[in-house]
Amino acid sequence: MIVLKNCHAYVGDKEGFIKIHIYVENESIIKVAEKLEVASEDQVIDVKGLYVTPGLIEPHCHIGLKEHGVGWAGSDENEDYEPIQDKCHVIDGINMLDKSFDDFRRSGITSVGVFPGGNCVIGGYGAAIKCKGKIVDEAIIQTDIGLKASLGGVVKAHFLNKKKMPLTRMGIMSLLNQFVMDAKAGHDHKGLIEGQVPFVVSCERLDDIHSAIRFAKKHDLKLKLVGLSDYDQVKELLNEEKIEYALGPIMDYASAKETIGRDRYRHITGNDMLTGSLTTCHPSINGRYASLQASIMVQNGLDVSSAINAMTLGPAAFLGIEAKVGSLEAGKDADLVIWDGHPLELNSKVLATMIDGEFVYKGGDFK
Repeated sequence: MIVLKNCHAYVGDKEGFIKIHIYVENESIIKVAEKLEVASEDQVIDVKGLYVTPGLIEPHCHIGLKEHGVGWAGSDENEDYEPIQDKCHVIDGINMLDKSFDDFRRSGITSVGVFPGGNCVIGGYGAAIKCKGKIVDEAIIQTDIGLKASLGGVVKAHFLNKKKMPLTRMGIMSLLNQFVMDAKAGHDHKGLIEGQVPFVVSCERLDDIHSAIRFAKKHDLKLKLVGLSDYDQVKELLNEEKIEYALGPIMDYASAKETIGRDRYRHITGNDMLTGSLTTCHPSINGRYASLQASIMVQNGLDVSSAINAMTLGPAAFLGIEAKVGSLEAGKDADLVIWDGHPLELNSKVLATMIDGEFVYKGGDFK
Protein backbone atom coordinates (compact mmCIF):
# COMPACT_ATOMS: atom_id res chain seq x y z
CA MET A 1 0.00 0.00 0.00
CA ILE A 2 1.11 3.56 -0.75
CA VAL A 3 0.34 6.10 1.96
CA LEU A 4 0.46 9.79 1.03
CA LYS A 5 0.65 11.48 4.40
CA ASN A 6 0.22 15.13 5.34
CA CYS A 7 -1.73 16.09 2.23
CA HIS A 8 -3.40 19.48 1.98
CA ALA A 9 -6.13 18.02 -0.20
CA TYR A 10 -9.26 19.00 -2.04
CA VAL A 11 -11.31 15.83 -1.75
CA GLY A 12 -14.14 17.02 -4.01
CA ASP A 13 -17.00 18.06 -1.75
CA LYS A 14 -16.57 21.83 -2.20
CA GLU A 15 -15.44 22.17 1.41
CA GLY A 16 -12.04 23.48 0.37
CA PHE A 17 -8.64 22.00 1.21
CA ILE A 18 -8.24 19.88 4.35
CA LYS A 19 -5.34 18.03 5.97
CA ILE A 20 -5.68 14.30 5.35
CA HIS A 21 -3.77 11.12 4.58
CA ILE A 22 -4.57 9.14 1.41
CA TYR A 23 -4.22 5.35 1.24
CA VAL A 24 -3.73 3.77 -2.19
CA GLU A 25 -3.64 0.07 -3.00
CA ASN A 26 -3.36 -1.38 -6.48
CA GLU A 27 -5.44 0.98 -8.65
CA SER A 28 -7.81 2.37 -6.03
CA ILE A 29 -8.09 4.75 -3.11
CA ILE A 30 -8.65 2.54 -0.07
CA LYS A 31 -9.14 5.22 2.54
CA VAL A 32 -8.98 8.97 3.10
CA ALA A 33 -8.51 9.76 6.78
CA GLU A 34 -7.41 12.44 9.24
CA LYS A 35 -5.67 9.88 11.46
CA LEU A 36 -2.43 8.33 10.21
CA GLU A 37 -2.17 4.53 10.43
CA VAL A 38 0.65 2.73 8.62
CA ALA A 39 2.10 -0.77 8.62
CA SER A 40 5.78 -1.64 8.27
CA GLU A 41 5.30 -2.89 4.72
CA ASP A 42 3.56 0.29 3.52
CA GLN A 43 5.34 2.73 1.23
CA VAL A 44 4.94 6.07 2.96
CA ILE A 45 5.39 9.33 1.06
CA ASP A 46 5.40 12.48 3.16
CA VAL A 47 3.75 15.14 1.02
CA LYS A 48 4.69 17.74 3.68
CA GLY A 49 1.54 19.79 3.38
CA LEU A 50 1.65 20.25 -0.39
CA TYR A 51 -1.61 20.71 -2.27
CA VAL A 52 -3.27 17.55 -3.58
CA THR A 53 -6.30 17.43 -5.89
CA PRO A 54 -8.18 14.73 -7.75
CA GLY A 55 -6.81 14.20 -11.24
CA LEU A 56 -8.02 16.95 -13.55
CA ILE A 57 -10.52 15.91 -16.22
CA GLU A 58 -10.87 17.46 -19.67
CA PRO A 59 -14.54 16.86 -20.63
CA HIS A 60 -14.42 17.62 -24.36
CA CYS A 61 -11.33 17.44 -26.56
CA HIS A 62 -9.77 15.85 -29.63
CA ILE A 63 -6.52 14.59 -28.11
CA GLY A 64 -5.16 11.61 -30.04
CA LEU A 65 -7.46 12.47 -32.97
CA LYS A 66 -5.73 15.70 -33.92
CA GLU A 67 -2.13 14.97 -33.03
CA HIS A 68 0.33 17.59 -31.91
CA GLY A 69 2.67 18.75 -34.69
CA VAL A 70 1.78 16.00 -37.17
CA GLY A 71 -0.45 17.79 -39.67
CA TRP A 72 -2.77 16.02 -42.09
CA ALA A 73 -1.41 12.52 -41.36
CA GLY A 74 -2.42 12.88 -37.70
CA SER A 75 -5.75 14.63 -38.27
CA ASP A 76 -8.61 12.18 -37.69
CA GLU A 77 -11.20 14.23 -35.82
CA ASN A 78 -13.62 14.88 -38.73
CA GLU A 79 -14.98 12.36 -41.22
CA ASP A 80 -16.73 15.25 -42.88
CA TYR A 81 -17.64 14.44 -46.46
CA GLU A 82 -21.28 13.92 -45.43
CA PRO A 83 -23.09 15.80 -42.64
CA ILE A 84 -24.34 12.71 -40.76
CA GLN A 85 -21.59 10.40 -39.52
CA ASP A 86 -23.39 8.52 -36.76
CA LYS A 87 -21.47 5.27 -37.33
CA CYS A 88 -18.07 6.81 -36.53
CA HIS A 89 -16.46 6.23 -33.13
CA VAL A 90 -13.40 7.97 -31.72
CA ILE A 91 -11.84 4.78 -30.35
CA ASP A 92 -11.00 3.88 -33.96
CA GLY A 93 -8.97 7.06 -34.41
CA ILE A 94 -7.20 7.84 -31.10
CA ASN A 95 -3.42 7.57 -31.13
CA MET A 96 -2.27 7.22 -27.52
CA LEU A 97 1.28 8.16 -28.60
CA ASP A 98 0.15 11.70 -29.43
CA LYS A 99 2.72 13.97 -27.73
CA SER A 100 -0.12 15.92 -26.12
CA PHE A 101 -0.73 13.07 -23.67
CA ASP A 102 2.69 13.86 -22.16
CA ASP A 103 1.61 17.49 -21.77
CA PHE A 104 -1.63 16.42 -20.14
CA ARG A 105 0.11 14.18 -17.61
CA ARG A 106 2.62 16.92 -16.76
CA SER A 107 -0.32 19.29 -16.24
CA GLY A 108 -2.28 16.99 -13.95
CA ILE A 109 -4.91 15.84 -16.44
CA THR A 110 -5.65 12.17 -15.83
CA SER A 111 -8.91 11.54 -17.74
CA VAL A 112 -10.43 13.00 -20.89
CA GLY A 113 -13.59 12.91 -22.91
CA VAL A 114 -12.61 12.52 -26.56
CA PHE A 115 -15.21 13.52 -29.15
CA PRO A 116 -15.25 13.98 -32.92
CA GLY A 117 -14.69 17.47 -34.30
CA GLY A 118 -17.39 19.98 -35.13
CA ASN A 119 -17.59 20.03 -38.93
CA CYS A 120 -20.52 17.61 -39.19
CA VAL A 121 -24.09 17.88 -37.99
CA ILE A 122 -23.44 14.50 -36.35
CA GLY A 123 -19.80 13.54 -36.00
CA GLY A 124 -19.93 10.21 -34.18
CA TYR A 125 -19.59 8.74 -30.70
CA GLY A 126 -17.17 9.85 -28.00
CA ALA A 127 -15.30 7.91 -25.32
CA ALA A 128 -13.87 8.60 -21.87
CA ILE A 129 -10.27 7.43 -21.47
CA LYS A 130 -7.36 7.67 -19.05
CA CYS A 131 -4.18 9.47 -20.11
CA LYS A 132 -2.09 6.30 -19.99
CA GLY A 133 -1.10 3.33 -22.13
CA LYS A 134 0.14 2.89 -25.68
CA ILE A 135 -3.14 1.79 -27.27
CA VAL A 136 -6.62 3.06 -26.59
CA ASP A 137 -7.87 -0.34 -25.36
CA GLU A 138 -5.60 0.06 -22.31
CA ALA A 139 -7.06 3.49 -21.53
CA ILE A 140 -10.84 3.17 -21.96
CA ILE A 141 -13.00 4.08 -19.00
CA GLN A 142 -16.27 4.05 -20.91
CA THR A 143 -17.27 4.05 -24.57
CA ASP A 144 -20.42 5.60 -26.05
CA ILE A 145 -20.40 8.55 -23.63
CA GLY A 146 -22.33 10.65 -26.12
CA LEU A 147 -23.20 11.17 -29.77
CA LYS A 148 -21.58 14.43 -30.88
CA ALA A 149 -23.62 16.96 -32.82
CA SER A 150 -22.76 20.51 -33.89
CA LEU A 151 -24.85 23.56 -34.72
CA GLY A 152 -24.11 26.92 -36.25
CA GLY A 153 -21.50 28.61 -38.38
CA VAL A 154 -18.75 25.99 -38.43
CA VAL A 155 -21.06 23.40 -39.96
CA LYS A 156 -22.54 25.89 -42.42
CA ALA A 157 -19.12 27.09 -43.57
CA HIS A 158 -17.81 23.57 -44.04
CA PHE A 159 -20.66 22.40 -46.25
CA LEU A 160 -20.82 25.70 -48.13
CA ASN A 161 -17.35 24.82 -49.40
CA LYS A 162 -18.70 21.44 -50.48
CA LYS A 163 -21.80 23.06 -52.01
CA LYS A 164 -24.16 20.65 -50.29
CA MET A 165 -26.76 20.67 -47.50
CA PRO A 166 -26.83 21.98 -44.81
CA LEU A 167 -26.23 25.58 -45.82
CA THR A 168 -28.51 27.09 -43.18
CA ARG A 169 -29.49 26.60 -39.54
CA MET A 170 -32.86 25.37 -40.82
CA GLY A 171 -31.05 22.70 -42.81
CA ILE A 172 -29.00 21.61 -39.80
CA MET A 173 -32.09 21.13 -37.62
CA SER A 174 -33.93 19.42 -40.46
CA LEU A 175 -31.16 16.82 -40.72
CA LEU A 176 -31.10 16.29 -36.96
CA ASN A 177 -34.86 15.80 -36.76
CA GLN A 178 -34.83 13.38 -39.69
CA PHE A 179 -31.95 11.44 -38.14
CA VAL A 180 -33.84 10.89 -34.88
CA MET A 181 -37.08 9.94 -36.64
CA ASP A 182 -35.19 7.41 -38.78
CA ALA A 183 -33.42 6.02 -35.72
CA LYS A 184 -36.73 5.51 -33.92
CA ALA A 185 -38.35 3.91 -36.96
CA GLY A 186 -35.38 1.62 -37.55
CA HIS A 187 -34.81 0.80 -33.87
CA ASP A 188 -31.28 2.15 -34.25
CA HIS A 189 -29.15 4.00 -31.68
CA LYS A 190 -31.18 2.46 -28.87
CA GLY A 191 -29.10 3.97 -26.06
CA LEU A 192 -29.52 7.45 -27.50
CA ILE A 193 -33.25 7.15 -28.14
CA GLU A 194 -33.95 5.67 -24.70
CA GLY A 195 -31.93 8.33 -22.91
CA GLN A 196 -28.98 6.29 -21.63
CA VAL A 197 -26.58 7.94 -24.08
CA PRO A 198 -26.66 11.75 -24.33
CA PHE A 199 -26.68 13.97 -27.37
CA VAL A 200 -23.58 16.13 -26.85
CA VAL A 201 -24.23 19.29 -28.84
CA SER A 202 -21.60 21.92 -29.60
CA CYS A 203 -23.14 25.38 -30.00
CA GLU A 204 -22.22 28.99 -29.24
CA ARG A 205 -24.97 31.50 -30.04
CA LEU A 206 -28.09 31.99 -27.94
CA ASP A 207 -30.41 30.87 -30.74
CA ASP A 208 -28.42 27.68 -31.33
CA ILE A 209 -28.42 26.87 -27.62
CA HIS A 210 -32.20 27.18 -27.50
CA SER A 211 -32.52 25.15 -30.71
CA ALA A 212 -30.58 22.32 -29.05
CA ILE A 213 -32.76 22.45 -25.94
CA ARG A 214 -35.96 22.56 -28.01
CA PHE A 215 -34.76 19.63 -30.15
CA ALA A 216 -33.92 17.49 -27.12
CA LYS A 217 -37.28 18.16 -25.48
CA LYS A 218 -39.16 17.42 -28.70
CA HIS A 219 -37.56 13.98 -29.02
CA ASP A 220 -37.19 13.28 -25.28
CA LEU A 221 -33.41 13.01 -25.51
CA LYS A 222 -30.77 13.46 -22.85
CA LEU A 223 -28.86 16.65 -23.72
CA LYS A 224 -25.40 17.91 -22.82
CA LEU A 225 -23.91 21.09 -24.25
CA VAL A 226 -20.42 22.25 -25.24
CA GLY A 227 -19.09 25.73 -26.03
CA LEU A 228 -21.74 28.30 -25.02
CA SER A 229 -20.30 31.69 -25.92
CA ASP A 230 -23.64 33.21 -24.88
CA TYR A 231 -23.44 31.48 -21.51
CA ASP A 232 -24.33 34.64 -19.59
CA GLN A 233 -27.79 34.64 -21.19
CA VAL A 234 -28.60 31.00 -20.45
CA LYS A 235 -26.81 30.14 -17.18
CA GLU A 236 -29.98 30.34 -15.08
CA LEU A 237 -31.88 28.17 -17.55
CA LEU A 238 -29.14 25.54 -17.62
CA ASN A 239 -29.18 25.29 -13.84
CA GLU A 240 -32.98 25.22 -13.67
CA GLU A 241 -33.22 22.51 -16.33
CA LYS A 242 -30.22 20.66 -14.82
CA ILE A 243 -28.53 20.55 -18.22
CA GLU A 244 -24.89 19.55 -17.89
CA TYR A 245 -22.42 21.48 -20.00
CA ALA A 246 -18.73 22.01 -20.76
CA LEU A 247 -18.01 25.73 -20.98
CA GLY A 248 -15.14 26.88 -23.13
CA PRO A 249 -12.57 27.35 -24.25
CA ILE A 250 -12.64 30.78 -22.66
CA MET A 251 -9.35 32.05 -24.08
CA ASP A 252 -10.37 32.23 -27.76
CA TYR A 253 -13.48 34.37 -27.54
CA ALA A 254 -12.55 36.46 -30.63
CA SER A 255 -11.34 33.64 -32.86
CA ALA A 256 -14.55 33.19 -34.87
CA LYS A 257 -17.61 35.22 -35.87
CA GLU A 258 -19.79 33.43 -33.34
CA THR A 259 -17.42 34.23 -30.47
CA ILE A 260 -16.48 37.83 -31.24
CA GLY A 261 -17.42 40.08 -28.34
CA ARG A 262 -18.65 37.17 -26.26
CA ASP A 263 -16.35 36.99 -23.22
CA ARG A 264 -18.06 33.98 -21.74
CA TYR A 265 -15.95 34.09 -18.57
CA ARG A 266 -16.77 37.67 -17.55
CA HIS A 267 -20.31 36.89 -16.41
CA ILE A 268 -19.55 34.34 -13.69
CA THR A 269 -20.33 35.05 -10.05
CA GLY A 270 -20.06 32.83 -6.99
CA ASN A 271 -21.06 29.28 -7.81
CA ASP A 272 -23.00 29.93 -11.04
CA MET A 273 -21.65 26.73 -12.61
CA LEU A 274 -23.87 24.34 -10.67
CA THR A 275 -24.24 21.90 -13.58
CA GLY A 276 -21.13 22.88 -15.52
CA SER A 277 -17.51 22.07 -16.14
CA LEU A 278 -14.64 23.76 -17.98
CA THR A 279 -13.14 22.63 -21.27
CA THR A 280 -10.20 23.73 -23.39
CA CYS A 281 -11.59 21.83 -26.42
CA HIS A 282 -7.97 20.80 -26.99
CA PRO A 283 -6.30 21.56 -29.34
CA SER A 284 -8.38 24.76 -29.72
CA ILE A 285 -6.56 25.72 -26.54
CA ASN A 286 -3.83 23.33 -25.41
CA GLY A 287 -5.22 21.22 -22.60
CA ARG A 288 -2.18 21.95 -20.44
CA TYR A 289 -3.72 25.39 -19.83
CA ALA A 290 -6.77 23.92 -18.06
CA SER A 291 -5.79 25.27 -14.65
CA LEU A 292 -4.96 28.67 -16.21
CA GLN A 293 -8.50 28.85 -17.59
CA ALA A 294 -9.87 28.11 -14.14
CA SER A 295 -7.63 30.82 -12.64
CA ILE A 296 -9.01 33.35 -15.13
CA MET A 297 -12.54 32.33 -14.15
CA VAL A 298 -11.74 32.94 -10.47
CA GLN A 299 -10.23 36.34 -11.30
CA ASN A 300 -13.56 37.23 -12.89
CA GLY A 301 -15.87 36.04 -10.14
CA LEU A 302 -16.14 32.23 -9.90
CA ASP A 303 -15.44 30.96 -6.41
CA VAL A 304 -12.35 28.80 -5.91
CA SER A 305 -14.09 25.57 -4.92
CA SER A 306 -16.46 25.79 -7.89
CA ALA A 307 -13.49 26.35 -10.22
CA ILE A 308 -11.68 23.25 -8.95
CA ASN A 309 -14.91 21.29 -9.08
CA ALA A 310 -15.32 22.41 -12.71
CA MET A 311 -12.03 20.63 -13.51
CA THR A 312 -12.67 17.47 -11.47
CA LEU A 313 -16.06 16.22 -10.32
CA GLY A 314 -18.01 18.43 -12.75
CA PRO A 315 -16.45 16.98 -15.90
CA ALA A 316 -16.60 13.49 -14.41
CA ALA A 317 -20.38 13.92 -14.15
CA PHE A 318 -20.51 15.39 -17.66
CA LEU A 319 -18.84 12.22 -18.97
CA GLY A 320 -20.89 9.89 -16.77
CA ILE A 321 -17.81 8.50 -14.99
CA GLU A 322 -18.22 10.17 -11.58
CA ALA A 323 -18.50 6.77 -9.87
CA LYS A 324 -14.85 6.13 -10.75
CA VAL A 325 -13.07 9.49 -10.86
CA GLY A 326 -13.41 13.17 -10.00
CA SER A 327 -12.93 13.13 -6.22
CA LEU A 328 -10.63 11.66 -3.58
CA GLU A 329 -12.69 9.07 -1.77
CA ALA A 330 -12.58 5.39 -0.91
CA GLY A 331 -13.44 3.08 -3.78
CA LYS A 332 -12.56 5.49 -6.56
CA ASP A 333 -9.62 5.18 -8.93
CA ALA A 334 -6.34 6.45 -7.47
CA ASP A 335 -6.03 9.44 -9.82
CA LEU A 336 -4.50 12.45 -8.12
CA VAL A 337 -2.17 15.41 -8.55
CA ILE A 338 0.44 16.88 -6.18
CA TRP A 339 1.12 20.61 -6.65
CA ASP A 340 3.91 22.81 -5.31
CA GLY A 341 1.36 25.56 -4.56
CA HIS A 342 -2.34 26.27 -4.79
CA PRO A 343 -3.46 24.80 -8.15
CA LEU A 344 -5.06 28.08 -9.23
CA GLU A 345 -2.02 30.24 -8.52
CA LEU A 346 -0.43 31.16 -11.84
CA ASN A 347 3.10 30.19 -10.73
CA SER A 348 2.11 26.80 -9.28
CA LYS A 349 3.19 23.67 -11.08
CA VAL A 350 2.49 19.97 -10.95
CA LEU A 351 5.08 17.94 -9.04
CA ALA A 352 3.50 14.53 -9.58
CA THR A 353 0.55 12.92 -11.34
CA MET A 354 -0.86 9.51 -10.40
CA ILE A 355 -3.21 7.45 -12.55
CA ASP A 356 -4.67 4.19 -11.24
CA GLY A 357 -2.22 4.15 -8.34
CA GLU A 358 0.87 4.61 -10.51
CA PHE A 359 2.93 7.77 -10.86
CA VAL A 360 2.86 8.66 -14.57
CA TYR A 361 4.74 11.92 -14.06
CA LYS A 362 7.24 13.12 -11.47
CA GLY A 363 8.93 16.48 -11.49
CA GLY A 364 10.98 18.58 -9.10
CA ASP A 365 11.71 16.82 -5.80
CA PHE A 366 9.54 13.89 -6.88
CA LYS A 367 11.85 12.80 -9.67
